[in-house]
Amino acid sequence: MPRLISALVAICALCQPVLAADMGVSVSRVTHWREHHIIEVAINPPGSREFVINGARFAAKSDACRGWEAGDRLALLAGEWHGYCGSAVFRNLSRGRTCEMWCGYSAAFH
Repeated sequence: MPRLISALVAICALCQPVLAADMGVSVSRVTHWREHHIIEVAINPPGSREFVINGARFAAKSDACRGWEAGDRLALLAGEWHGYCGSAVFRNLSRGRTCEMWCGYSAAFH
């Protein structure tokens, strides 16, 4: 019986995006927290407030990102890795701090 329940749960999880697509609903899985990237470029270090992460430009909303440097490992808590968002929240795994940033090209204008 436990195997049957596990199998049914697995089938439902696999079919959810297909069923949602048929109803015109977009389903996104929250898997980005497992991904880690690095800061590729810190613009004007050491007081950097603008960064290139995963090829996209982000700008800090506050001084919480102060001291973050190229090579620091990051996890994305909210937003989108490619900068297709209004804002994003990153956890700096190298420094143990969290920071909210503006996303994408518009980062230079905030």
